[in-house]
Amino acid sequence: MRNVPAAQATLLNLGEGGAGLRLNSHRGLPAVNLIVGDSASISFHLPETHDSLHVMGRVVWATTTGEAGIQFTWISDSERMKLEAWLMRCMERSVAELRSQLAAACA
Repeated sequence: MRNVPAAQATLLNLGEGGAGLRLNSHRGLPAVNLIVGDSASISFHLPETHDSLHVMGRVVWATTTGEAGIQFTWISDSERMKLEAWLMRCMERSVAELRSQLAAACA
């Protein structure tokens, strides 16, 4: 396990078991490339909420362009509940939008 410097990233996708992210490049900071097997400590805000989560994870895939897949290896029970509730709201909203689109297409 290597010591990876702190970096900022953009979440590309998020699920109960992990996340895809793209490392953001910043002027004056050293470039960070993740390698499969690296451990990561990740903090992020759930979109459209005031909830902030802190999880531990492991890099399961990485590209040379700074994208990586992180499998969560630790998340507190309370934060897991927040994540699950947020994911459920996202799914319900997606299903409602799909129903609306189908109703309009079939009308």
